[in-house]
Amino acid sequence: CNSIAMVKIKELYDRITGKKFYPITSSEAVFCKNGENLERRLATDKEEIEAQMSNIISEPTDKALEAIEPGIIRDALRKNQQALTEAERKQVRINLGLGAYDATGAWVPQAFIDRWNIVFSQYGIFNISTRFFELNDITDIGYGEALKILELYISHITTGSILYYYHSIADVRTLLVHTISWSAINAGGCFRNNPKLKTLRFADASNDSKRNILLSNARGMFELATSLEAIYGIIYFEHAKVDTANMFARCDSLKNVSIVLQQSINLSHSRWLSLPSFKFMVANAINTSAITITVHADVYAKLTDETNTEWYQVLLDAADKNITFATV
Repeated sequence: CNSIAMVKIKELYDRITGKKFYPITSSEAVFCKNGENLERRLATDKEEIEAQMSNIISEPTDKALEAIEPGIIRDALRKNQQALTEAERKQVRINLGLGAYDATGAWVPQAFIDRWNIVFSQYGIFNISTRFFELNDITDIGYGEALKILELYISHITTGSILYYYHSIADVRTLLVHTISWSAINAGGCFRNNPKLKTLRFADASNDSKRNILLSNARGMFELATSLEAIYGIIYFEHAKVDTANMFARCDSLKNVSIVLQQSINLSHSRWLSLPSFKFMVANAINTSAITITVHADVYAKLTDETNTEWYQVLLDAADKNITFATV
């Protein structure tokens, strides 16, 4: 609308009615070319706009806006693309569910974590709190060692036998060995000269806790496993003449083992062997003739001490089953 504003008008005529207006100074003296009063038109437009705006409804938020994160405006106004820091890259990988960093700082793919948790689910996990792998009571396994443990397990499962020798090359602190079938295994020297091994578990593939490993040969099986503390699972022998020479030679740290005895055995290097271990051996022995268990001098002292009632009872129970304890 093209308008003409005039002040101190001498004569002004209405273009429609031809009515003459006396000189006035007023906004009413503003007209469009078509003669429409501009002020009246503006008022009408204002009413229409206000009517339309009255239909706009705002809804209150249910809580106050949080404080702006420090640095967010600065970062948003960066003119140049900025590379992520190492810490930021790590967090992005974690947020995307690609894996995790272990406690040593090594990146562990999620696929490996998932496989570990599935394979060793009964006996160990990846602990998201400590960021260590766990297996057989070892709770501080880093990714590098975990890789070796899983590789050895897979090799053992692939061959279908523990004849994939672990001696010398294992270089790990714990292992899980599944016996594929209930058949006698030649395990001679299988874990020999493995000074880092601390715990070991034999588990039957059928998860039968009473059928763990049956041995046809055990000569030097754990010889020089000087750090070995616990063997989980029950050890059986195929018959009463299985070779057990040096089976536990230099197992200086051994504390727990469960053996179903048919023949004599030498445990003289294991001064820390526990009372439950000897209770199990005596209670579950299936010998049909006299046998001897040779023990460390410290163990023998406890067994023959009448005031040490629990240990002495093992000696008495052994005598009832034609088992003799001896030392060197």
